[in-house]
Amino acid sequence: MVRLVASFPDPVTHRFDKREWTETHGNDNVIIHCHSGETAFPKHWGPLSLKTTFQGREFYVKDQGVFAVESFK
Repeated sequence: MVRLVASFPDPVTHRFDKREWTETHGNDNVIIHCHSGETAFPKHWGPLSLKTTFQGREFYVKDQGVFAVESFK
């Protein structure tokens, strides 16, 4: 099954808890389809994810690296 999430979780109140994620989504694939001018989240657990953007640039921090995803022109 594929689940669609159409809004970002609240980065302040949402805990990004692995147990909570599993209870909510199980082993299903999840598509997070959201829009935002600017969104930032604290360091958190997360499943494997593929990143894309259709306009502008997004930055992701992993360990000691910063990775940018840019829209394809």
